[in-house]
Amino acid sequence: LTEGVAPNLLVTLDDSGSMAYAFAPDSISGRSTTRRFRSSDYNPMYYNPNTTYARPKSVTFNSRTGLISTTEYTTSYTQAYINGFKPNLGSINLSNDYLVTTTHTPDSTSQSQANHPSSDFNRTGRASAAYYYVRDNSLSNCNGTLEDDDCYRLVWVSSAEQQNFANWYSFYRTRTLATASAANLAFLSLPDNVRVTWQMLNTCRSIGSGNCSGADNRYSNYLRNFANQHREGFFSWLADLPASGSTPLRAAAQRAGNFLSTTGVNGPWAYAPGTTTSPQYSCRSTYHILMTDGLWNGSLSTDVGDTDGTSRTLPDGTAYTARAPFRDGASRNDENTLADLAFKYWAEDANTNLANGLKPFIPATNADPATQYWDPRNNPATWQHMVTYTLGLGLTRSLTNPAWGGSTFEGDYDRLRQGLVDWPQPASNQSQNVYELWHAALNSRGEFFSVDSPNDMVAAFQTILNRIAARDTSASAASLESAVATFDNEAYYARFSSKNWSGELVKYDVDSNG
Repeated sequence: LTEGVAPNLLVTLDDSGSMAYAFAPDSISGRSTTRRFRSSDYNPMYYNPNTTYARPKSVTFNSRTGLISTTEYTTSYTQAYINGFKPNLGSINLSNDYLVTTTHTPDSTSQSQANHPSSDFNRTGRASAAYYYVRDNSLSNCNGTLEDDDCYRLVWVSSAEQQNFANWYSFYRTRTLATASAANLAFLSLPDNVRVTWQMLNTCRSIGSGNCSGADNRYSNYLRNFANQHREGFFSWLADLPASGSTPLRAAAQRAGNFLSTTGVNGPWAYAPGTTTSPQYSCRSTYHILMTDGLWNGSLSTDVGDTDGTSRTLPDGTAYTARAPFRDGASRNDENTLADLAFKYWAEDANTNLANGLKPFIPATNADPATQYWDPRNNPATWQHMVTYTLGLGLTRSLTNPAWGGSTFEGDYDRLRQGLVDWPQPASNQSQNVYELWHAALNSRGEFFSVDSPNDMVAAFQTILNRIAARDTSASAASLESAVATFDNEAYYARFSSKNWSGELVKYDVDSNG
């Protein structure tokens, strides 16, 4: 076998108290008894009849055989688990015991529920069969706005969609459940040579330490190849996510960035984490997936200052002076922001003992070298650094000025890039902090994904992993080839490349010359 250099992947998931919510955005919390709260058009966390809700899978490693097995979690319409990952917490019969969930803490046997809309139910507090509402602007008295309850029509769950509704209820109806299920489905196909560690905002705050608390159990989150017991541990952790506390997003980003300075056998530059330190490769890339449903608060362990607004010389000798879209504004310099942290861990050499061996990622070429270098779509960094992909849940309606256009480089991105508009000024617990996710992604040469529904979250996680695979260059790609196996006059060998995480089985006909 010949093996190349697999990337490090750091995963940060939000475990704040708002992750227990069964609605998005936060601002609709007072509308839980309305018709529209039960429609995915208004509350994208609610059941959408046009979405197929796939059940996640449990992952088990058999140490005796050395094999990984996956088994689909189960639920049913008449026995729908309130947490599909933990059937022991109880279930309900959706055919006659349904009330809409407003919040559910993932390790609890109880949940907060809302009364039915009084316009359609005589006994608003009495459980019924499961139902949802669809938006229908042809209804009488409907004025066509999203907020008008007269524009929503009641639909009882049909027999044909009962299983799909049960899947949604058990695995997607709250933010925590949707996050766990989305990450589960996306990471099932992650190759086992990728090196993975993880953390949360509150209960698991030591990334790569080997000690990560979930809601009920502890997990080893050392950086390891995504294989065997480590792979099982990651999926077990996803099934045990808690939901309690605030949103110290900056502190989590700082921990992730500081992890790149870890040395020794458990560090990000070790040849085989947990086993062998050397040799260390200068072409190993590092990516950080940072997911949240809220607006950051809390403090930093160490101030970082205004990194995106301060002139510096980058490790490759390129001079940086504050420029759009990395800076905060034409005449504003904010300090210690999420964007500052992202820029710091991109612009600084995380391991000065290694040569600058990363190959630049340049999908947007330009004849002018400076224009190409500072295009946020490109990553010219050759030094050891961290690229951050941010994922925001339930925040899209707040992205109005500058306007979000559906992806990182759409909407008002061009105005930001040209310096025609400044980034909104962030501060602890402020609504404008949603823009920090977009700003931080650009500052680290990553991407921002803003999603509102469970289905969009599944797609976002999968897209992020695909983006990381696409960035894996020939300098750091793993190329695996098996030994040749022969049978009669045929020869077979298998090969795999982490450049695009693809593989193939090749057959050759063997002639008399071999």
